Amino acid sequence: MSKLFNKIATGFSGLNKLISVSINLSSEFPELEGGSFILSKGDVNFESDIKDFKKEDICKLPVVLTIEGKGVLHKFVETSIDKIKLRNIIPNIKEEDFYVNYTPNEIGTWVSIIRKDLVSNILEEKGVLIDNIVDLYLGPTGIQWLTEMSDELPAFVGGSELTYQNKQLESIRKSSSGHLKNRLIFGVDLEFNKHLAFIGALVCFSKRNSNHKNETWTKNNKTLKDKKVFQNSVKLTLGVLLFVFMGNMVLNQ
Repeated sequence: MSKLFNKIATGFSGLNKLISVSINLSSEFPELEGGSFILSKGDVNFESDIKDFKKEDICKLPVVLTIEGKGVLHKFVETSIDKIKLRNIIPNIKEEDFYVNYTPNEIGTWVSIIRKDLVSNILEEKGVLIDNIVDLYLGPTGIQWLTEMSDELPAFVGGSELTYQNKQLESIRKSSSGHLKNRLIFGVDLEFNKHLAFIGALVCFSKRNSNHKNETWTKNNKTLKDKKVFQNSVKLTLGVLLFVFMGNMVLNQ
């Protein structure tokens, strides 16, 4: 779909297929938009619409979720991530009640938050298990991880209008419903309502944000790796037992 992605693609935890969906909580009837995306030789392809999936099939793949609209708060601070204190940005916040995205650029950091219980309600309503979520993005800030892909950055993504300065995300504001919905994004022809999910898939595959993920989602990645380690351990144990068994047979003959 986009050979430009080959410039930054590194793969994702050994996986080459995932579901990436977005949901706009400001819509009258919020629905999941997006579907399954495949990474192959640096090329990211859209495969199937989420509306064609059965609920039980969604749980068979890792899921990238992007939430925008009502309940998502963005704030830009001219501070690097390592020096940010969330309570100085949002007074009296109970950090344990929120999921937080930190998206750095050259002059500061975009801080985006959403209540955890709101995310839980969305997942329950849409039949998605939290254990399947490997990345959570808030709004369109993920575009900052992809600015080197093109000199033509999208002005509209999802329900937001974006402005840039020197390829750095400068502002996010709600877009009017009548704005031009361009199908092209990074040179890819894709329905506009899937653009936010496409960005989520690109960022997740590229692993550009791997050092800035919220603890919960990093933990889920670790779980995926632990399963592979467990499987390898079982194979090794069975191999040793087989070797011992064969050795005993030789000795008894």
